[in-house]
Amino acid sequence: MPQTDACTGAACSARSAITDQHQAFLRMAERGHCGYCISRGNSILVDLFPDPEIPMTQNDPSYRQLFGNHAVMRDLLRLPWLRQLGVTLDLDTLRPGDCTDLVTTRLRQRRVDILWQARTLDDQPACIQIHVEHQSQPRQDMALRMMTYRGLLYEDLRSRQAGQDTQATGGLLPAMIPIVLYSGIRRWKAPHQIRDLILPVNDLLEPFQPRLKYILLDTQTLTRQVLESTATPGAITDADLQDNLAWLQFRLEHNKGRDDVIDLIHRLVSLTQPSLGQQQSGELHESGSQGNSSTQDVFANWLHSVVLPRSLPALHQCKTGSQENLNASSTISISEVINMLMNTRNWEEQWRQEGIEKGIEKGIRQGQAAQLADTMSYRFGPIPEDILLRLENASPEELSRWARNLLDAKNMEQVFTSDSK
Repeated sequence: MPQTDACTGAACSARSAITDQHQAFLRMAERGHCGYCISRGNSILVDLFPDPEIPMTQNDPSYRQLFGNHAVMRDLLRLPWLRQLGVTLDLDTLRPGDCTDLVTTRLRQRRVDILWQARTLDDQPACIQIHVEHQSQPRQDMALRMMTYRGLLYEDLRSRQAGQDTQATGGLLPAMIPIVLYSGIRRWKAPHQIRDLILPVNDLLEPFQPRLKYILLDTQTLTRQVLESTATPGAITDADLQDNLAWLQFRLEHNKGRDDVIDLIHRLVSLTQPSLGQQQSGELHESGSQGNSSTQDVFANWLHSVVLPRSLPALHQCKTGSQENLNASSTISISEVINMLMNTRNWEEQWRQEGIEKGIEKGIRQGQAAQLADTMSYRFGPIPEDILLRLENASPEELSRWARNLLDAKNMEQVFTSDSK
């Protein structure tokens, strides 16, 4: 629905009542996004809430920061599974895209994870847009979601073209490559194109149906295939990819344990070690689109937010102390991550010993409760469920006192009376 100027009365009252976040959405709408209010008679409905069907996980920001880094994204496009992009794009021209926040016609917020652009090697006038979405869980409707993003991105690009010289491109929109980066454990079974989500039609109607295929990078499957293919002639090996930062991220995501993570981090440090010239200028590595964080910094933040909580939850809880620190990129460095991992061996032994002691204590208590229940049943008959539950949850001191009471008790109730005679 076109933007209207009749935003008075109820609409003004609604605007004054909304939060700062909602006002930000309104400002986006007023910059040219259509449909920021819907008129129904004399009332104005303002729909400013994030889409409930697309929740953001707590790890999304660290993935966005990681693949918003120029060096990591460049190496992602160099992976052999994206060869069609690597041989087409001039990666020296790779730069962040212009739009990551989108608003639907009903002002539902859609957040594009990663958007980059690059020129082709044949120097076409328009850049190719590369749109990457990270997923930690499979989505059956992912093709539909990617098509929605495509439409919103094109609408945004078209609005940006207004008033600009588009003679070189003839006013045409740029080509766009959709990539789904999947880091989950469950097998990805969702269709890779929107056509597979639409009912079939006859040959006369088929040309009017959308397809829009996306590229799936299943990081766990790819990692397993590479690590298991060492004896296969001509297969891609870990050694072939050891200098690729995106592949290092895959390996760290699906690591073999603490020692493997430490080895991979040392490889990461060697790859991102600044040259003398960079050290003198204060630049650690190429900056990403998410700020001026170095490659080591964004990896450290991602390791701290994703890998450590998943692989060493007890260690990470001990070191962070709160969920607030979990996503604080400024509080962790790559050296701190290494130190945390190097010190886990003693902690793991301590946790193991504490677990043994607690297990022994629990076993003794359960044995006492079972023996007391057996004797009570012999003297007084079947034991009610609430009494059995009380025995199971009792402390060793309570069990000992009740066992003494049982010697003189005339009924079951007197067992639990402290002054039973």
